[in-house]
Amino acid sequence: MKVLVIGAGPAGIFAALTAARSNHQVTILEQKDIIGKKITATGNGKCNLGNTYMKRECYHGDAKLLSSVFDVVSQEDTLAYLREMGIFIKDKNGYLYPYSESAASVRKAMELALLRANVEIVTSVKINSIKKTTDFMVSTNVGDFTSQKLILATGLLASPVLGSDGSLFSMIEGLGHHFTGLTPALCGFYAEGLPFEALAGVRAEGTVALSVDGQFVEDNTGEIQFTEYGISGIPVFQISSLAARAILEGKKVQVGIDLFPRFSKSQWEQVASERRSQMLPEDKILDFFLGLLPPKLASGVLSVLSVSKKTRMKDISDSLFAEIVSLCKNVSIQLTDTRDYSNAQICTGGIVSEEIHRDTLESKLVLGLYFAGELLDVDGICGGYNLQWAFRSGMIAGRLQTR
Repeated sequence: MKVLVIGAGPAGIFAALTAARSNHQVTILEQKDIIGKKITATGNGKCNLGNTYMKRECYHGDAKLLSSVFDVVSQEDTLAYLREMGIFIKDKNGYLYPYSESAASVRKAMELALLRANVEIVTSVKINSIKKTTDFMVSTNVGDFTSQKLILATGLLASPVLGSDGSLFSMIEGLGHHFTGLTPALCGFYAEGLPFEALAGVRAEGTVALSVDGQFVEDNTGEIQFTEYGISGIPVFQISSLAARAILEGKKVQVGIDLFPRFSKSQWEQVASERRSQMLPEDKILDFFLGLLPPKLASGVLSVLSVSKKTRMKDISDSLFAEIVSLCKNVSIQLTDTRDYSNAQICTGGIVSEEIHRDTLESKLVLGLYFAGELLDVDGICGGYNLQWAFRSGMIAGRLQTR
């Protein structure tokens, strides 16, 4: 059969390869000037291809859809594909990377694999229309294409500069499909509760504990980045999907930051008490934090209680000191909004799953139409999980099974 794949990201590439290996005539269309542009930005340019801790709890969205895909294609299946391309994998503390630690080399290997499989690659393509009669008819700036099967792997809205710009949304809706609420994820958040402009550039280890409408949801520990607009960093990214969905739903979203996650509450209180006993009455409260917190962050924490960093220890009452110590284990801030799509690695939401056969990823509305990758309502945390979703869903879509 003639198979057309729109979108040459990781999902589209794996879909095209899978279809080509079944001796179908495959053409892949990409709007950027090269395929796999989004791949080059993954893993900070090193390309995190997977994770030894591959649990379903690392994903959000449609749990039934996730299970259907993961029950059919395993991480080992995707790694075998990569090895066949010449991409060998090494384990770095559970994170799976190519030996080269070069996302650019992974992109090139995938391009060569497509060419060896006789996949026609067409780049710099602008899709003008998609129609379905007996066959699919796709009109573009470089000509018209027809096919018996069409796989859409165009992504959603995250990182539009790399190709995911939503330009096909109206055409997908024109085929009868609908989208859930979409919002950026794996991103920073605008926040209130600290003097963030003064904290810009500060990095500190901490635990971020997410609460929605007053109920604890999840937490994560790592290096928090304080910015002029709010918070960012890996632990923030890891709770971002659930936080972003809650903000989209108009719920109250708060984060409690524990600035001393290596100490239990009682251990921190003991450390603080001992340190206080060593200080002189004329010492400044800011000096209490020497070697514990960056000065800007310590000042920011004190400002929450309207305490000047120049306040002398002799003027800090026992009750106020207890408040300062307690606050360090739970600095409460409110997340008001996500950063925009250009500052997000992924997008939550996707095509309504009830409109798709979850086991084949074929549309229930249009025979021969398949979806893969970020277009589907599944997203993962940092650590290779989103590439794995792209690979696995791409392989299933590329099998072109029909219900």
